[in-house]
Amino acid sequence: MSEIVKLLPRFWSTALFADHRILKYMNEEEKEIMLKYLKSVHVTYHGDAKTGFEITFSFYENPHFIYLVQSKTFWFTREGISSASGSQIGWTTDKIRKYTMLHTDTASFFKWFAEDSQSSRDLLAEEIVLEFWPKAHKYHLIGKNRDTEVQRRVLTEHQSARKNIKRKRGGEKSDEGAMSKLTTISAKLQKAEEEATKLRCTRVIEYELMLVEGERKVHKECESLRRQIYDQRNEIIKNIPHFWLIAFLSHYALHYLLSEEDQKIFRFINSVNVEETEDNEGVISGISIIILTLKIVVSKRQYRTLL
Repeated sequence: MSEIVKLLPRFWSTALFADHRILKYMNEEEKEIMLKYLKSVHVTYHGDAKTGFEITFSFYENPHFIYLVQSKTFWFTREGISSASGSQIGWTTDKIRKYTMLHTDTASFFKWFAEDSQSSRDLLAEEIVLEFWPKAHKYHLIGKNRDTEVQRRVLTEHQSARKNIKRKRGGEKSDEGAMSKLTTISAKLQKAEEEATKLRCTRVIEYELMLVEGERKVHKECESLRRQIYDQRNEIIKNIPHFWLIAFLSHYALHYLLSEEDQKIFRFINSVNVEETEDNEGVISGISIIILTLKIVVSKRQYRTLL
């Protein structure tokens, strides 16, 4: 794709001016520089893309700064971006340098590019890496059909002359051929993005199912251990007279539920158990409360006494 891009005049500046999420970080002077002199944009990942990435903007020779290749490097941790180091701009135009560096209340792309930072997120970097760079072909097609006032104003006579020369030499035909190839590649990239999205979704679902299954297994193991402790507790409770009656009457909410007749019955409760219930797929769907009472044999006189 990079070879095709070289055949398209002002590919990257055209694409950039179609992404308003990046343009909002630029002041008017910076927009003019980008439109006139931006040569290419590139993103390089460190290692397996888990340790960090580098954003590189390349420019044509211009009267504003010395360094034509400017990069900003980002490093990752588990929490996100841990640090970022910028590069020197090398301003030769004092007016833009002062405007960019001194007006802290004004958006400045080059100030962002030059400064180091310590932050877990960088919205501009995320926009460039995740949206603009991989989808530059889309933004170019959008920008090519959108001739803005700013774009018309900053086109220099030199650029216009070069465009006329290319047209005389058959450059227009070359551009059309490049656009045709770019459209074909765009379609392939779109298909690849769709396949990648499906694959990511499938892997996410598989990973979530694996986590759920793991959580179920851990939960069952924990529940088994808890059940053993509860059983030991029940054996001890059996030797404590009227334990469950006293426990219910002492509870801040449950004691309101027990009538005098309930309290007579609760004197004979042997155990109270709470067990989880599962559906056919093994998913916990509810709980069962099991109350067991003692089987007692009393005479009529004893029964009247209890009542």
